[in-house]
Amino acid sequence: MPDIQIQDFKVDIPAAEVERLHRKLRDTRLPGRPVVPDAGLNYGQFFETSTHFSSRD
Repeated sequence: MPDIQIQDFKVDIPAAEVERLHRKLRDTRLPGRPVVPDAGLNYGQFFETSTHFSSRD
């Protein structure tokens, strides 16, 4: 097995870009209920996941 070393790194994303993403997520309209009930991950992510992340501040 090769010797793998983990190196630290820094992600530099401007605050304005992060805020733009927050605005886009906040402004996204989601359905009020699953579009395809009991579809699991066959047709995208779980409905609960979408609503959970869209309601966070």
